[in-house]
Amino acid sequence: MCKDAFKILCFMFILCGFHYKAWQITDAKKLRSHLLDGYVKDIFPIQNETDSLNLHIFFHLFSIDSFNEVEGRIIVTAALRIIWKDPSLSWDPDLYGGKESLYISSDQIWTPLLYLLYTPDEMKSVGEDIEYVILILHDGTVSYSPGGVMNTKCDTDVSRFPFDVQTCSLNFVTWGIASDILILLNHFNYAGTEYYVDNPDWKLINTETYAYDEGGYLAKITIKRNSFYYVIMVILPMMLFSILNPLVFLLPTESGERMSLAISILLSYAIFLTIMSSTIPATSNPICYLLVAMIAIIFVSGIIIILLIISAAFYYEEKVKISNCYKLVLKFDDRRDMSNNEYLSGKQMSKILDKQFIVISYSLLTVVMLTLFILIVN
Repeated sequence: MCKDAFKILCFMFILCGFHYKAWQITDAKKLRSHLLDGYVKDIFPIQNETDSLNLHIFFHLFSIDSFNEVEGRIIVTAALRIIWKDPSLSWDPDLYGGKESLYISSDQIWTPLLYLLYTPDEMKSVGEDIEYVILILHDGTVSYSPGGVMNTKCDTDVSRFPFDVQTCSLNFVTWGIASDILILLNHFNYAGTEYYVDNPDWKLINTETYAYDEGGYLAKITIKRNSFYYVIMVILPMMLFSILNPLVFLLPTESGERMSLAISILLSYAIFLTIMSSTIPATSNPICYLLVAMIAIIFVSGIIIILLIISAAFYYEEKVKISNCYKLVLKFDDRRDMSNNEYLSGKQMSKILDKQFIVISYSLLTVVMLTLFILIVN
């Protein structure tokens, strides 16, 4: 039984060997000569004048190299996989040793010219300066994958820095060819990211691709800034300065250090703002809310210095006559019976004002920080 089964298997293998014919290099050379003999790559690959050519496009994103918020530009490394049918590049595989596909250089046949709009350099088609390998199937299907470093304009919104999300579009068009002759079709609704390499500053959130009627293809990339560095280096020191500033009202006036400490904090914060100005995007449309908050804190620091001067002016007065305006101030103090007196000592008035000034200062800073938090986090 085993010998009979072995004979049957050998017989079937021999039969299959007669029907299967592997192609050789001579078949590939013969096929290449057949396809390119008389082929004119400048002629549009359609059978009839009334026909149109469909280009199926798939966008591949490899990396986000750079994003400039001020200039409004993004640089990515990406590629386009373009698939179409060329009636001049079909053959019968049985005539060429069963060979069903062929790889040739992109300069040998017609290839579509897709231009990326809004580039800073001269207008070139994608992959114009590089020769790529093209795959051709026996039914005339052609697969072409040009790519490279792409630099394009991107509308930016840094108002919520450093928690901002940016959406950039790469707009490809077939310049100079009517949209009813060369039709762009979206192969998928998203970009291929199987070879994507993460950017340390930006996180890829979403990709979206689609073709539109005017003969264009759009690839949208949504990215979110990695904000941890800016929280540690910008937001936390800014909050620390906000906490320290009103504490000058707790120092005794006779120590003579209140004004020097307030001015030192103001100057330190101004220096900090100067250092951080290179980190915060300097754009006016729209302006960064974080920068507005930092300027607001400087104004509050200036107000604190003015309030310190007012408190010190009262401290060195022997008596202060309580006018209607001062009575209004005393109503907010715990010792309300003082509002019935006609005079108060300067030291008493200064201490009362210090308590109210520290509350006012922290209230202003709290409003600034809460407004900033609501604007940039939500």
